[in-house]
Amino acid sequence: MNRNMWWLLGANLKSDYRVIIVWLLVNFSLIVSGALKLADLYNSPETLDQLLTMLRTPMMTAMFARMPELSQYTVAIVYAAIMLPIMAVLMGLMNVQLVVRGTRQMEESGETELIRGGVTTATTPVLATIFEVLGVNVLMTMTMGIGVVLIPMHGATSGGAILFATLLGTFGLMVAGITLVLSQLFAESRSVNAIGYGVIAVMYVLRAVIDVRRAAEWRWLSPLNWLESARIFADNRAGAILTQGWFRLCWA
Repeated sequence: MNRNMWWLLGANLKSDYRVIIVWLLVNFSLIVSGALKLADLYNSPETLDQLLTMLRTPMMTAMFARMPELSQYTVAIVYAAIMLPIMAVLMGLMNVQLVVRGTRQMEESGETELIRGGVTTATTPVLATIFEVLGVNVLMTMTMGIGVVLIPMHGATSGGAILFATLLGTFGLMVAGITLVLSQLFAESRSVNAIGYGVIAVMYVLRAVIDVRRAAEWRWLSPLNWLESARIFADNRAGAILTQGWFRLCWA
């Protein structure tokens, strides 16, 4: 079974490598271009204050994120606050696509039936998809972390860059897990895609409403709000996410 699983993993990577490369280039280019533009356009306290004034409006808060409450801001803090939810959504979309391609789409095309006709178990395709998604998310995390480190931004630290990339990779794996469950509950790839993308959309809408209304007591509802609580490049409070998640209900 292990040999067949690794063989299938290689076949999945061979089939998906174009999609993976496209996502890798898109994510890396957005990470780098966003940092370059902010570092270039808002490199003085006056211009940064103007940007913060604009970002604190309800419309911009809904579109991007709520700025952390701080006495002093840097370009890196603003960059992380803006880019974290956007990149998290992209990571989620990528994982939905990869999981559906490795599960429901393979079954609809008849590939899974052919594979299971040999000496394989029913869980082999799912295990191959899990390892593929895990490897891709690790690769994306490393690439995005390197991208943030390479761009000189005022206030940026290597620890913050590592936390930034790690949170994005973790969010991607969470969405992948949700999609894997959905792929076992629904028989059509169209349904899994629609519900998977819908879950991400609901997370984003909840984040927008909670941030605009400043409803701190409801921040545990959306995982995107959990990411905001880390306050990357400000004080990198990774442990704060543990007080924001759904499991908070179990310990209340």
